[in-house]
Amino acid sequence: MHVLPLLSDGFFLSLSLCLDIGIANVAIISLTFSHGFKPGMMFGLGTYFGDLVYAALALAGMAALLQFDAVRWVAWIGGVIVLLFLTFNLTFKMARETLFPASAPPVEGEPPPP
Repeated sequence: MHVLPLLSDGFFLSLSLCLDIGIANVAIISLTFSHGFKPGMMFGLGTYFGDLVYAALALAGMAALLQFDAVRWVAWIGGVIVLLFLTFNLTFKMARETLFPASAPPVEGEPPPP
């Protein structure tokens, strides 16, 4: 197995996790503004490698667990149940709001219905 594709996949996965504006990125920005570039860069690299290790461990754990047929079946059936619940729950809510628009919160600046 070649190591370079695994490293590049891990790099891009970790980079995509680090690009969102989350609490770690706010801390990086705050640290950089208050203490300079080097502490901010070190903190950023620490969160980057931490995310990389976390993702690698999670993938390794899932790969080990998914070798068992029972785990695959439970994950498959559980995933289907969750997706069906979310789909029907959202469908029910959208249908209810369409059929009974008075239950929707009023739009600001619009007079309430009579």
